[in-house]
Amino acid sequence: KARLQRRQLDLSLLAGKEEQFKLADFLDGLSEDSQLVAKLVLQPPAEVQFTAALSRGKHSTYGLRKGVVRYLRDDLEWSQDRIEEAFTEIKGAL
Repeated sequence: KARLQRRQLDLSLLAGKEEQFKLADFLDGLSEDSQLVAKLVLQPPAEVQFTAALSRGKHSTYGLRKGVVRYLRDDLEWSQDRIEEAFTEIKGAL
């Protein structure tokens, strides 16, 4: 629990007091597809974590992205274009 509190505190230091990042507001500004992708990255299900761990370690950005893409493609049957559009939208919003 202390580790989680430290992580939340660290995130609050990234923004000025008058302009703090609000995750709920960020997610509300995204399409449903992009919201799902963001949630899979932030709270990955076991399938995504497993693929990420096999790729390059469960804590690597590459492994996590690969796990999310594989989950969307194989389990949810999304097209590559749909996946790329969702990631592109998130990147643009950040």
